Amino acid sequence: MSREFYKPLTPKFRREINDSINSQLAELNTCERNAFVSMQEIALNATKNLIRALPDGYPLPMKKD
Repeated sequence: MSREFYKPLTPKFRREINDSINSQLAELNTCERNAFVSMQEIALNATKNLIRALPDGYPLPMKKD
C-alpha cells in the first residue's frame, strides 16, 4: 500500500532533484541520437525549468511504497 504525502521544496531538495535530472541527461548523452532520446531530453529540461520556477516551500506530492 503506497502512502502519499507532501514535501516542501527546499534549496537542498531542489539541488537533489536537479542533480538527478542532470544524471539522467548525462546518461542520455551516451545514447545514439534518435527521436526517443530527444523526446526524453526535452521532457527532462522542461521538468528542470518547472522545478527552477517553483518557489521555496512549494509542497511537492510524494509517494512512499
